[in-house]
Amino acid sequence: MKKSLLLLVCVLFAGYTKAQNKSWRYDFGTATGNLSPTAAAGLLSANDGDPTHIHSLLPAPADGQIARVWTGNSNVGGFTLATSGTIGSGAKLLFNPAPTTSTTKFSILNIDGTAVMSVGFKLKFEAGTNARYRFAVGRDVSTINWSTASGSTQLSNGTNFNDMLTNLPSFLLMQWDLSSSNYTLKIRKQASSDNNVSFDGWETLNATLNPSVSFVNGGTYDVQLYANNGSASATYTKMGVTQTVAARSCHIWINNTQLLFAANEPNFKDASTGVAANASLNAFIFLGYNNTDPNDSAVHDARAYLDDFVYANYLENINVLPVVLDGFSATKQNNGVLLNWKTLSEKDNAKFEIFRFGDIDQTPKLIKTVTAKGNTTTPTNYSIIDNSPLVGNNYYKLVQIDFNGKADTLATASAKIGFDKSNFNVYAQSANSLRLSINSLADESAALEIYNLSGQCLLREKVRLSAGTNQLTVPATLVTGVYVAVLKTKEDQFKTKFISK
Repeated sequence: MKKSLLLLVCVLFAGYTKAQNKSWRYDFGTATGNLSPTAAAGLLSANDGDPTHIHSLLPAPADGQIARVWTGNSNVGGFTLATSGTIGSGAKLLFNPAPTTSTTKFSILNIDGTAVMSVGFKLKFEAGTNARYRFAVGRDVSTINWSTASGSTQLSNGTNFNDMLTNLPSFLLMQWDLSSSNYTLKIRKQASSDNNVSFDGWETLNATLNPSVSFVNGGTYDVQLYANNGSASATYTKMGVTQTVAARSCHIWINNTQLLFAANEPNFKDASTGVAANASLNAFIFLGYNNTDPNDSAVHDARAYLDDFVYANYLENINVLPVVLDGFSATKQNNGVLLNWKTLSEKDNAKFEIFRFGDIDQTPKLIKTVTAKGNTTTPTNYSIIDNSPLVGNNYYKLVQIDFNGKADTLATASAKIGFDKSNFNVYAQSANSLRLSINSLADESAALEIYNLSGQCLLREKVRLSAGTNQLTVPATLVTGVYVAVLKTKEDQFKTKFISK
Protein backbone atom coordinates (compact mmCIF):
# COMPACT_ATOMS: atom_id res chain seq x y z
CA MET A 1 0.00 0.00 0.00
CA LYS A 2 1.19 3.51 -0.75
CA LYS A 3 0.51 4.71 2.78
CA SER A 4 -1.32 1.59 3.90
CA LEU A 5 -3.50 2.09 6.93
CA LEU A 6 -1.70 4.09 9.59
CA LEU A 7 -2.50 3.26 13.20
CA LEU A 8 -1.75 5.88 15.80
CA VAL A 9 -2.07 4.97 19.47
CA CYS A 10 -2.47 8.10 21.55
CA VAL A 11 -3.17 9.06 25.15
CA LEU A 12 -6.55 8.47 26.77
CA PHE A 13 -9.23 10.95 25.77
CA ALA A 14 -11.08 11.88 28.95
CA GLY A 15 -14.79 12.51 28.77
CA TYR A 16 -15.65 10.32 25.77
CA THR A 17 -14.44 6.80 26.43
CA LYS A 18 -11.95 4.80 28.47
CA ALA A 19 -10.69 3.12 25.31
CA GLN A 20 -7.40 4.10 23.78
CA ASN A 21 -7.57 6.89 21.28
CA LYS A 22 -7.01 5.53 17.82
CA SER A 23 -6.80 7.13 14.42
CA TRP A 24 -5.90 5.66 11.05
CA ARG A 25 -5.85 6.25 7.34
CA TYR A 26 -6.98 3.86 4.64
CA ASP A 27 -6.30 4.32 0.95
CA PHE A 28 -6.36 1.87 -1.94
CA GLY A 29 -2.67 1.16 -2.36
CA THR A 30 -0.93 1.26 -5.72
CA ALA A 31 -2.16 -1.94 -7.40
CA THR A 32 -4.80 -1.52 -10.10
CA GLY A 33 -7.42 -3.87 -11.50
CA ASN A 34 -11.07 -4.83 -11.66
CA LEU A 35 -12.70 -5.60 -8.31
CA SER A 36 -16.15 -6.37 -9.68
CA PRO A 37 -17.49 -9.89 -9.25
CA THR A 38 -18.96 -11.60 -12.31
CA ALA A 39 -22.42 -11.39 -10.72
CA ALA A 40 -24.06 -9.51 -7.87
CA ALA A 41 -21.72 -10.40 -5.00
CA GLY A 42 -19.29 -9.04 -2.45
CA LEU A 43 -15.55 -9.08 -1.94
CA LEU A 44 -13.77 -8.67 1.39
CA SER A 45 -10.22 -7.70 2.20
CA ALA A 46 -8.64 -10.72 3.90
CA ASN A 47 -6.83 -9.44 6.97
CA ASP A 48 -6.71 -12.32 9.41
CA GLY A 49 -4.21 -14.55 7.61
CA ASP A 50 -6.74 -17.17 6.56
CA PRO A 51 -6.38 -17.70 2.77
CA THR A 52 -9.80 -19.35 2.56
CA HIS A 53 -11.51 -16.05 3.30
CA ILE A 54 -12.80 -13.98 0.42
CA HIS A 55 -10.25 -11.45 -0.74
CA SER A 56 -9.08 -9.60 -3.85
CA LEU A 57 -6.90 -6.67 -4.84
CA LEU A 58 -8.70 -4.70 -2.15
CA PRO A 59 -6.01 -3.76 0.42
CA ALA A 60 -6.59 -4.99 3.96
CA PRO A 61 -6.69 -2.53 6.86
CA ALA A 62 -4.18 -3.06 9.65
CA ASP A 63 -6.18 -2.76 12.88
CA GLY A 64 -8.82 -5.44 12.53
CA GLN A 65 -11.14 -3.49 10.24
CA ILE A 66 -12.49 -5.04 7.07
CA ALA A 67 -12.81 -3.21 3.77
CA ARG A 68 -15.59 -4.51 1.55
CA VAL A 69 -17.17 -3.94 -1.84
CA TRP A 70 -20.54 -5.17 -3.05
CA THR A 71 -21.50 -5.06 -6.72
CA GLY A 72 -25.25 -4.87 -6.87
CA ASN A 73 -25.61 -5.69 -10.54
CA SER A 74 -23.22 -7.46 -12.89
CA ASN A 75 -24.08 -5.41 -15.97
CA VAL A 76 -22.23 -2.31 -14.76
CA GLY A 77 -18.56 -1.78 -13.98
CA GLY A 78 -18.99 -1.95 -10.23
CA PHE A 79 -15.52 -1.25 -8.82
CA THR A 80 -12.09 -0.67 -10.32
CA LEU A 81 -8.83 0.28 -8.65
CA ALA A 82 -7.47 2.91 -11.04
CA THR A 83 -4.82 5.60 -11.19
CA SER A 84 -7.09 7.89 -13.21
CA GLY A 85 -8.89 10.73 -11.48
CA THR A 86 -7.27 13.68 -9.75
CA ILE A 87 -7.77 12.93 -6.06
CA GLY A 88 -5.30 11.38 -3.68
CA SER A 89 -2.32 9.47 -5.04
CA GLY A 90 -1.66 5.96 -6.29
CA ALA A 91 -4.80 3.88 -6.81
CA LYS A 92 -8.32 5.21 -6.20
CA LEU A 93 -11.59 3.34 -6.04
CA LEU A 94 -13.60 4.04 -9.19
CA PHE A 95 -17.21 3.58 -8.09
CA ASN A 96 -19.99 2.74 -10.59
CA PRO A 97 -23.48 2.74 -9.03
CA ALA A 98 -25.81 -0.05 -10.01
CA PRO A 99 -28.90 0.61 -12.16
CA THR A 100 -32.46 0.85 -10.77
CA THR A 101 -32.83 -0.20 -7.14
CA SER A 102 -29.89 -2.62 -7.07
CA THR A 103 -27.18 -1.12 -4.86
CA THR A 104 -23.38 -0.89 -5.14
CA LYS A 105 -21.54 -0.44 -1.84
CA PHE A 106 -18.12 0.20 -0.32
CA SER A 107 -17.84 -0.08 3.45
CA ILE A 108 -15.33 -0.38 6.28
CA LEU A 109 -16.53 -2.64 9.07
CA ASN A 110 -15.37 -4.05 12.43
CA ILE A 111 -14.07 -0.69 13.63
CA ASP A 112 -12.94 -0.58 17.26
CA GLY A 113 -15.25 2.37 17.80
CA THR A 114 -16.62 4.55 20.56
CA ALA A 115 -19.74 6.70 20.84
CA VAL A 116 -17.98 9.42 18.81
CA MET A 117 -16.48 9.22 15.35
CA SER A 118 -14.43 11.56 13.19
CA VAL A 119 -14.35 10.32 9.61
CA GLY A 120 -13.33 11.91 6.33
CA PHE A 121 -12.65 10.94 2.74
CA LYS A 122 -11.94 12.41 -0.66
CA LEU A 123 -14.74 12.26 -3.22
CA LYS A 124 -14.85 13.20 -6.88
CA PHE A 125 -18.03 13.01 -8.95
CA GLU A 126 -16.55 12.05 -12.30
CA ALA A 127 -19.57 11.85 -14.59
CA GLY A 128 -23.24 10.99 -14.91
CA THR A 129 -26.72 12.27 -15.66
CA ASN A 130 -28.87 10.31 -13.22
CA ALA A 131 -27.93 8.44 -10.04
CA ARG A 132 -28.14 8.53 -6.26
CA TYR A 133 -25.25 8.25 -3.79
CA ARG A 134 -25.42 7.88 -0.01
CA PHE A 135 -22.90 7.90 2.82
CA ALA A 136 -23.81 6.56 6.25
CA VAL A 137 -22.06 6.43 9.61
CA GLY A 138 -23.59 3.82 11.88
CA ARG A 139 -23.41 0.65 13.88
CA ASP A 140 -23.29 -3.03 12.99
CA VAL A 141 -24.79 -5.16 15.75
CA SER A 142 -23.47 -8.41 14.26
CA THR A 143 -20.02 -9.46 13.08
CA ILE A 144 -18.89 -10.25 9.57
CA ASN A 145 -19.55 -13.74 8.25
CA TRP A 146 -16.58 -14.64 6.04
CA SER A 147 -18.38 -17.61 4.48
CA THR A 148 -21.12 -15.52 2.84
CA ALA A 149 -20.87 -13.05 -0.02
CA SER A 150 -23.24 -10.66 1.73
CA GLY A 151 -21.19 -10.54 4.91
CA SER A 152 -24.41 -10.77 6.96
CA THR A 153 -24.13 -7.39 8.69
CA GLN A 154 -26.29 -4.29 8.26
CA LEU A 155 -23.47 -2.18 6.82
CA SER A 156 -21.99 -4.94 4.66
CA ASN A 157 -25.12 -5.75 2.70
CA GLY A 158 -27.89 -6.30 5.22
CA THR A 159 -29.45 -2.88 4.65
CA ASN A 160 -29.95 -0.82 1.48
CA PHE A 161 -30.53 2.42 3.45
CA ASN A 162 -33.67 3.13 1.48
CA ASP A 163 -36.38 5.64 2.34
CA MET A 164 -37.75 3.82 5.38
CA LEU A 165 -38.14 6.40 8.14
CA THR A 166 -37.29 4.42 11.26
CA ASN A 167 -34.71 2.06 12.70
CA LEU A 168 -31.98 2.41 10.10
CA PRO A 169 -28.59 1.32 11.54
CA SER A 170 -27.20 4.74 10.61
CA PHE A 171 -26.45 7.60 12.97
CA LEU A 172 -26.17 10.05 10.07
CA LEU A 173 -27.13 9.50 6.44
CA MET A 174 -26.19 11.83 3.56
CA GLN A 175 -27.67 11.61 0.07
CA TRP A 176 -26.56 13.16 -3.26
CA ASP A 177 -29.23 13.14 -5.99
CA LEU A 178 -27.78 13.53 -9.48
CA SER A 179 -29.74 15.29 -12.22
CA SER A 180 -27.90 16.28 -15.41
CA SER A 181 -24.46 17.17 -14.01
CA ASN A 182 -25.60 18.72 -10.71
CA TYR A 183 -26.01 17.03 -7.34
CA THR A 184 -28.50 17.94 -4.61
CA LEU A 185 -27.33 17.09 -1.10
CA LYS A 186 -29.94 15.91 1.37
CA ILE A 187 -29.52 14.85 5.02
CA ARG A 188 -31.77 12.47 6.91
CA LYS A 189 -33.33 14.98 9.27
CA GLN A 190 -34.76 14.90 12.75
CA ALA A 191 -38.37 13.82 12.89
CA SER A 192 -39.62 16.78 14.88
CA SER A 193 -38.90 20.42 15.73
CA ASP A 194 -37.82 21.26 12.18
CA ASN A 195 -40.96 23.25 11.30
CA ASN A 196 -41.48 21.14 8.19
CA VAL A 197 -45.10 20.01 8.05
CA SER A 198 -44.60 17.65 5.07
CA PHE A 199 -41.99 15.49 6.73
CA ASP A 200 -40.45 13.11 4.22
CA GLY A 201 -37.40 12.01 6.17
CA TRP A 202 -34.93 14.21 4.26
CA GLU A 203 -33.83 17.82 4.44
CA THR A 204 -32.30 19.37 1.32
CA LEU A 205 -29.20 21.38 2.09
CA ASN A 206 -30.28 25.00 2.31
CA ALA A 207 -28.45 26.86 -0.47
CA THR A 208 -29.01 30.23 1.19
CA LEU A 209 -27.37 29.09 4.42
CA ASN A 210 -24.63 27.24 2.53
CA PRO A 211 -23.87 29.46 -0.49
CA SER A 212 -20.29 28.28 -1.00
CA VAL A 213 -21.11 24.56 -1.16
CA SER A 214 -22.27 22.97 -4.41
CA PHE A 215 -21.68 19.60 -6.04
CA VAL A 216 -21.08 19.08 -9.76
CA ASN A 217 -19.49 16.59 -12.13
CA GLY A 218 -15.76 17.10 -12.13
CA GLY A 219 -15.80 18.54 -8.60
CA THR A 220 -13.43 17.24 -5.92
CA TYR A 221 -14.61 17.26 -2.31
CA ASP A 222 -13.06 16.66 1.09
CA VAL A 223 -15.97 15.28 3.13
CA GLN A 224 -15.67 15.23 6.93
CA LEU A 225 -18.14 14.16 9.62
CA TYR A 226 -17.83 14.67 13.38
CA ALA A 227 -20.43 12.44 15.03
CA ASN A 228 -21.35 12.48 18.72
CA ASN A 229 -23.69 9.67 19.76
CA GLY A 230 -23.14 10.45 23.42
CA SER A 231 -25.73 11.85 25.81
CA ALA A 232 -23.67 15.02 26.44
CA SER A 233 -22.16 17.61 24.11
CA ALA A 234 -18.56 17.22 22.94
CA THR A 235 -15.98 19.57 21.44
CA TYR A 236 -13.18 19.63 18.87
CA THR A 237 -11.05 22.40 17.36
CA LYS A 238 -11.03 23.13 13.64
CA MET A 239 -9.65 26.12 11.73
CA GLY A 240 -8.57 27.53 15.08
CA VAL A 241 -12.13 27.57 16.47
CA THR A 242 -13.59 25.32 19.16
CA GLN A 243 -16.66 23.53 17.81
CA THR A 244 -19.36 22.04 20.04
CA VAL A 245 -21.30 19.02 18.79
CA ALA A 246 -24.60 18.66 20.59
CA ALA A 247 -25.56 15.32 22.09
CA ARG A 248 -26.78 12.79 19.48
CA SER A 249 -25.73 15.14 16.65
CA CYS A 250 -23.24 15.42 13.84
CA HIS A 251 -21.22 18.22 12.20
CA ILE A 252 -20.52 18.05 8.46
CA TRP A 253 -17.70 19.86 6.64
CA ILE A 254 -17.15 20.04 2.88
CA ASN A 255 -13.76 21.37 1.72
CA ASN A 256 -13.29 22.92 5.18
CA THR A 257 -16.65 24.72 5.02
CA GLN A 258 -19.08 23.81 7.78
CA LEU A 259 -22.61 22.97 6.68
CA LEU A 260 -25.58 24.52 8.48
CA PHE A 261 -28.90 22.79 9.10
CA ALA A 262 -30.51 26.08 10.15
CA ALA A 263 -29.29 29.61 10.83
CA ASN A 264 -26.32 29.39 13.23
CA GLU A 265 -27.11 25.70 13.69
CA PRO A 266 -24.45 23.16 12.53
CA ASN A 267 -25.95 20.22 14.41
CA PHE A 268 -27.62 17.64 12.16
CA LYS A 269 -29.85 15.11 13.89
CA ASP A 270 -31.91 12.09 12.97
CA ALA A 271 -34.39 11.31 15.70
CA SER A 272 -35.51 8.15 13.87
CA THR A 273 -32.07 6.53 13.90
CA GLY A 274 -31.87 2.89 14.90
CA VAL A 275 -28.60 3.45 16.78
CA ALA A 276 -29.12 3.62 20.54
CA ALA A 277 -27.72 6.55 22.49
CA ASN A 278 -24.14 6.03 23.71
CA ALA A 279 -23.71 2.97 21.48
CA SER A 280 -20.39 2.67 19.67
CA LEU A 281 -20.21 3.78 16.03
CA ASN A 282 -18.28 0.99 14.32
CA ALA A 283 -18.84 1.15 10.55
CA PHE A 284 -19.45 3.45 7.61
CA ILE A 285 -20.60 2.89 4.06
CA PHE A 286 -20.74 4.67 0.67
CA LEU A 287 -23.37 3.35 -1.73
CA GLY A 288 -25.03 4.17 -5.03
CA TYR A 289 -27.95 3.14 -7.23
CA ASN A 290 -30.43 4.43 -9.87
CA ASN A 291 -27.53 4.77 -12.33
CA THR A 292 -29.31 5.32 -15.64
CA ASP A 293 -29.36 7.91 -18.37
CA PRO A 294 -32.93 9.30 -18.23
CA ASN A 295 -33.01 9.22 -22.03
CA ASP A 296 -31.67 5.69 -22.35
CA SER A 297 -32.34 3.08 -19.67
CA ALA A 298 -29.51 0.91 -21.05
CA VAL A 299 -26.86 3.55 -20.39
CA HIS A 300 -25.27 3.50 -16.94
CA ASP A 301 -23.02 6.53 -17.07
CA ALA A 302 -22.58 7.73 -13.47
CA ARG A 303 -19.28 7.19 -11.69
CA ALA A 304 -17.31 8.64 -8.80
CA TYR A 305 -13.87 8.25 -7.21
CA LEU A 306 -13.11 7.59 -3.52
CA ASP A 307 -9.75 7.81 -1.75
CA ASP A 308 -7.92 8.62 1.50
CA PHE A 309 -10.34 7.62 4.24
CA VAL A 310 -9.38 8.97 7.68
CA TYR A 311 -10.87 7.85 11.00
CA ALA A 312 -10.54 8.68 14.70
CA ASN A 313 -12.48 7.16 17.60
CA TYR A 314 -12.49 10.60 19.26
CA LEU A 315 -13.41 14.07 18.02
CA GLU A 316 -10.40 15.57 16.27
CA ASN A 317 -9.73 17.80 13.27
CA ILE A 318 -9.11 15.15 10.63
CA ASN A 319 -8.11 16.94 7.49
CA VAL A 320 -7.20 14.04 5.22
CA LEU A 321 -3.60 15.20 5.52
CA PRO A 322 -1.95 17.90 7.64
CA VAL A 323 -1.77 19.85 4.39
CA VAL A 324 -4.83 20.64 2.29
CA LEU A 325 -3.40 20.50 -1.23
CA ASP A 326 -4.88 22.32 -4.21
CA GLY A 327 -2.98 20.82 -7.12
CA PHE A 328 0.51 19.55 -7.99
CA SER A 329 1.82 19.80 -11.55
CA ALA A 330 4.96 19.05 -13.55
CA THR A 331 5.51 21.07 -16.74
CA LYS A 332 8.42 21.02 -19.18
CA GLN A 333 10.17 24.36 -19.28
CA ASN A 334 13.10 24.76 -21.66
CA ASN A 335 15.58 22.10 -20.55
CA GLY A 336 14.02 21.46 -17.15
CA VAL A 337 10.75 20.63 -15.43
CA LEU A 338 8.76 23.24 -13.51
CA LEU A 339 7.00 21.85 -10.43
CA ASN A 340 4.13 23.85 -8.95
CA TRP A 341 1.86 23.13 -6.01
CA LYS A 342 -0.53 25.09 -3.85
CA THR A 343 -1.72 24.54 -0.30
CA LEU A 344 -4.97 25.90 1.10
CA SER A 345 -3.89 25.32 4.70
CA GLU A 346 -1.00 23.74 6.60
CA LYS A 347 -0.75 22.29 10.09
CA ASP A 348 2.60 21.54 11.80
CA ASN A 349 4.16 21.35 8.34
CA ALA A 350 7.98 21.40 8.50
CA LYS A 351 8.94 20.82 4.88
CA PHE A 352 8.22 19.26 1.51
CA GLU A 353 10.43 16.70 -0.20
CA ILE A 354 10.36 16.08 -3.95
CA PHE A 355 11.29 12.61 -5.18
CA ARG A 356 11.86 11.64 -8.82
CA PHE A 357 12.15 8.32 -10.66
CA GLY A 358 11.96 7.13 -14.25
CA ASP A 359 10.88 4.17 -16.34
CA ILE A 360 14.21 2.35 -16.09
CA ASP A 361 15.30 3.18 -12.56
CA GLN A 362 12.08 3.16 -10.55
CA THR A 363 13.72 3.87 -7.18
CA PRO A 364 12.53 7.33 -6.02
CA LYS A 365 15.43 9.68 -5.35
CA LEU A 366 15.20 12.88 -3.30
CA ILE A 367 15.99 15.85 -5.57
CA LYS A 368 14.65 18.88 -3.66
CA THR A 369 13.69 19.93 -0.12
CA VAL A 370 11.48 22.98 0.38
CA THR A 371 10.83 24.65 3.73
CA ALA A 372 7.10 24.86 4.51
CA LYS A 373 5.02 27.49 6.30
CA GLY A 374 4.42 25.46 9.46
CA ASN A 375 0.89 26.55 10.38
CA THR A 376 -1.23 28.70 8.11
CA THR A 377 -4.78 28.97 6.81
CA THR A 378 -3.69 31.27 3.99
CA PRO A 379 -3.29 29.74 0.50
CA THR A 380 0.40 29.33 -0.35
CA ASN A 381 2.02 28.73 -3.73
CA TYR A 382 5.26 26.76 -4.10
CA SER A 383 7.45 26.40 -7.18
CA ILE A 384 10.79 24.77 -8.00
CA ILE A 385 12.63 23.73 -11.18
CA ASP A 386 14.26 20.37 -11.77
CA ASN A 387 17.24 21.40 -13.88
CA SER A 388 18.46 17.84 -14.45
CA PRO A 389 15.46 15.77 -15.52
CA LEU A 390 15.78 12.28 -16.94
CA VAL A 391 15.42 11.48 -20.62
CA GLY A 392 11.92 10.09 -21.07
CA ASN A 393 9.24 10.02 -18.38
CA ASN A 394 9.98 11.80 -15.11
CA TYR A 395 7.69 10.83 -12.22
CA TYR A 396 7.59 13.19 -9.25
CA LYS A 397 6.27 12.49 -5.75
CA LEU A 398 5.39 15.32 -3.37
CA VAL A 399 5.96 14.30 0.25
CA GLN A 400 5.02 16.39 3.29
CA ILE A 401 6.99 16.10 6.57
CA ASP A 402 5.52 17.38 9.83
CA PHE A 403 7.47 18.66 12.82
CA ASN A 404 7.44 15.17 14.39
CA GLY A 405 9.04 13.65 11.31
CA LYS A 406 5.91 11.88 10.05
CA ALA A 407 5.76 11.77 6.25
CA ASP A 408 2.72 11.69 3.97
CA THR A 409 2.68 11.44 0.19
CA LEU A 410 0.39 14.23 -1.03
CA ALA A 411 0.36 13.80 -4.80
CA THR A 412 2.23 12.64 -7.89
CA ALA A 413 2.87 14.25 -11.28
CA SER A 414 4.86 13.43 -14.41
CA ALA A 415 6.57 15.12 -17.35
CA LYS A 416 8.26 13.69 -20.42
CA ILE A 417 11.60 14.96 -21.68
CA GLY A 418 12.31 13.95 -25.26
CA PHE A 419 15.98 14.89 -25.46
CA ASP A 420 19.07 14.71 -23.34
CA LYS A 421 20.27 18.33 -23.25
CA SER A 422 23.84 17.29 -22.49
CA ASN A 423 23.94 15.42 -25.81
CA PHE A 424 22.76 18.31 -27.98
CA ASN A 425 25.79 19.62 -29.87
CA VAL A 426 26.36 21.71 -32.98
CA TYR A 427 29.69 22.52 -34.64
CA ALA A 428 30.88 23.92 -37.97
CA GLN A 429 31.78 20.89 -40.07
CA SER A 430 33.01 22.96 -43.02
CA ALA A 431 32.68 26.44 -44.51
CA ASN A 432 29.27 25.46 -45.87
CA SER A 433 27.79 23.00 -43.37
CA LEU A 434 27.01 22.33 -39.69
CA ARG A 435 27.03 19.04 -37.83
CA LEU A 436 24.20 18.38 -35.34
CA SER A 437 24.14 15.55 -32.80
CA ILE A 438 21.22 14.72 -30.52
CA ASN A 439 19.57 11.72 -28.84
CA SER A 440 15.86 11.35 -29.53
CA LEU A 441 13.31 9.07 -27.91
CA ALA A 442 11.14 8.86 -31.01
CA ASP A 443 10.90 9.57 -34.72
CA GLU A 444 9.79 13.17 -35.10
CA SER A 445 10.23 16.45 -36.95
CA ALA A 446 12.24 19.35 -35.56
CA ALA A 447 13.47 22.80 -36.54
CA LEU A 448 17.06 23.98 -36.19
CA GLU A 449 17.54 27.74 -35.82
CA ILE A 450 20.88 29.56 -35.79
CA TYR A 451 21.22 33.01 -34.15
CA ASN A 452 24.09 35.44 -33.86
CA LEU A 453 24.81 37.03 -30.48
CA SER A 454 22.65 40.03 -31.45
CA GLY A 455 19.62 37.74 -31.58
CA GLN A 456 19.26 37.79 -35.37
CA CYS A 457 18.04 34.52 -36.87
CA LEU A 458 20.43 33.56 -39.67
CA LEU A 459 19.13 30.09 -40.48
CA ARG A 460 15.96 28.09 -40.01
CA GLU A 461 16.10 24.51 -41.28
CA LYS A 462 13.68 21.60 -40.86
CA VAL A 463 15.28 18.31 -39.81
CA ARG A 464 13.94 14.81 -39.35
CA LEU A 465 15.00 12.94 -36.20
CA SER A 466 15.04 9.20 -35.71
CA ALA A 467 14.71 7.38 -32.40
CA GLY A 468 18.18 6.99 -30.90
CA THR A 469 21.40 8.82 -31.77
CA ASN A 470 21.25 11.33 -34.63
CA GLN A 471 24.22 12.79 -36.53
CA LEU A 472 22.91 15.24 -39.14
CA THR A 473 24.57 17.56 -41.64
CA VAL A 474 22.81 20.89 -42.26
CA PRO A 475 23.88 23.30 -45.06
CA ALA A 476 24.95 26.68 -43.66
CA THR A 477 27.45 29.40 -44.54
CA LEU A 478 28.65 31.34 -41.50
CA VAL A 479 31.46 33.80 -40.95
CA THR A 480 33.87 33.38 -38.06
CA GLY A 481 32.14 34.01 -34.74
CA VAL A 482 30.07 32.65 -31.87
CA TYR A 483 26.51 31.48 -32.55
CA VAL A 484 23.53 30.05 -30.70
CA ALA A 485 21.78 26.94 -32.00
CA VAL A 486 18.16 26.30 -30.98
CA LEU A 487 16.45 22.96 -31.63
CA LYS A 488 12.66 22.96 -31.43
CA THR A 489 10.17 20.09 -31.54
CA LYS A 490 6.51 20.01 -30.76
CA GLU A 491 7.21 19.68 -27.03
CA ASP A 492 10.86 20.60 -26.40
CA GLN A 493 13.34 23.39 -27.00
CA PHE A 494 17.08 23.22 -26.37
CA LYS A 495 19.93 25.69 -26.85
CA THR A 496 23.68 25.43 -27.22
CA LYS A 497 26.51 27.76 -28.24
CA PHE A 498 29.13 26.91 -30.88
CA ILE A 499 32.02 28.59 -32.72
CA SER A 500 32.44 28.90 -36.48
CA LYS A 501 36.09 29.37 -37.43
